[in-house]
Amino acid sequence: MKKYFLKFSTLITSAVMVFSFSACKNSDSANMVFTEPKEYDGAFSNPMCGFRSGWLTETDGYITTVRDYVPWNAIEKNANSTVQDIIDYTDEKYGDFPARNLRLVPRVYLVWPGSDRINNDEYWPEDMTKYDFSSQEFLDRVTNLVKKMGQAWDNDPRIAYIEMGIYGFWGEHHLYGNKHNLPEEMPENVQKVLGDAFTESFKNKKVQIRYPSQFKDYDFGVYWDSFGHYDEIHHAENILARGDFWKSNVIGGETAYDWGNYKINPGDNPTDTVSDKIHRDSLIYWIRKLHATGLGWVCQYDKTDENALAGAAEIQKAFGYRFIIEKFGHTEKIGSDNNFNAEIVIKNDGSAPFYYDWDLTLSLLDTETLKPVYSTRFDAEISKIYPGDDYNAAKEEYSIPAESHTFKLSATVPENLSGKSYIVAVSINDPSCDKPSIRLACENYINGGYHPLGVVGYNVEPQEMNIKFNDIEEDKTINYSK
Repeated sequence: MKKYFLKFSTLITSAVMVFSFSACKNSDSANMVFTEPKEYDGAFSNPMCGFRSGWLTETDGYITTVRDYVPWNAIEKNANSTVQDIIDYTDEKYGDFPARNLRLVPRVYLVWPGSDRINNDEYWPEDMTKYDFSSQEFLDRVTNLVKKMGQAWDNDPRIAYIEMGIYGFWGEHHLYGNKHNLPEEMPENVQKVLGDAFTESFKNKKVQIRYPSQFKDYDFGVYWDSFGHYDEIHHAENILARGDFWKSNVIGGETAYDWGNYKINPGDNPTDTVSDKIHRDSLIYWIRKLHATGLGWVCQYDKTDENALAGAAEIQKAFGYRFIIEKFGHTEKIGSDNNFNAEIVIKNDGSAPFYYDWDLTLSLLDTETLKPVYSTRFDAEISKIYPGDDYNAAKEEYSIPAESHTFKLSATVPENLSGKSYIVAVSINDPSCDKPSIRLACENYINGGYHPLGVVGYNVEPQEMNIKFNDIEEDKTINYSK
């Protein structure tokens, strides 16, 4: 076994910590060296994962995803409105999202109920009948609207997921306590029309529904808008009853602090939820048990409260995906054949997959500028890197542990790069802009989304490197602007 040492210096806040690690040449893999990078212990933000905003004004903390209510008549004033009207609305309201590294979960709705369910804010198009949730005219218009939504949003990189919305108060698929003699729950024929329309119109974006007991014949996720609430645990049971649908569908929603026995759980308010161990452990349990990707409302915890910040970090680490590099290997020296091989072993220590197959990318970075001079992609479906299952609260671990996934690549490096050493780095790139976006829980990190994991020489011996690592969460440069 051959060993060489790569010296790295890690920049943590204002202090510099110097350390070294060894890389071993495996005799069974010609010209390959392997490392086991140290896991980053802290919480950090990642796309479409974690604390999720419910309003455009809430974007501090770990937030990278915003759920926003979209009035139907804001994107379709009447039957003559077009797909371009939806695109124009999206551009005007969310045009700065790529630069801010934010993504949208839109929910189209018709009624925002008043406390008496009579004096409501209503958003019907001007040529539709108010409180008509069931006529053929309504169903036809819904189908046409969803088709236009799909044409506008299904390939828009600013869109994370789609909350189905439309039907009921707040687009939550119920009309409880209404004064219009309407069915309080969504009729099955309406479920079929909406289910068919969203299935047909959204081939790329994941769609979520409010109640897991509905849309039984459809492949949708869930937005539980009283997540972990003491009085709604039956919704958790219904989610669990759907089996492993979480492997391909997003589970999320928001906590609720305005009805029933909310003070028992999730707590008095968001700060109480994240600060109090009983409330926090309960929320983490349901995140883990149900494989939740992110939640809103609870994000409104006090960002000046040290206990809240510490508790929020624990919760953020439980949300969604959290990729750990267990092992990494690469060609030690590129020879005259220009061949370069690499393999990486990744495990998901989070609660849910990342639901889109973004590009697991390997780059050779210039040793001075730390910019890529060459990039290639692993043969990887990162959406299949699942976490564990069957969460055990007492042991605080999954009874079925997460599997480790090995991905490999074999590339031919351009000859014009010969004669130098390069830093070998890994990133997960957003294909809409081909820029690093998802960060892995690895201490080897430099700003811009790269994880340097070794050094390769191209027709030269690999040289010793001194690299200043950056703290992942302090890096605010990530964006998906083109």
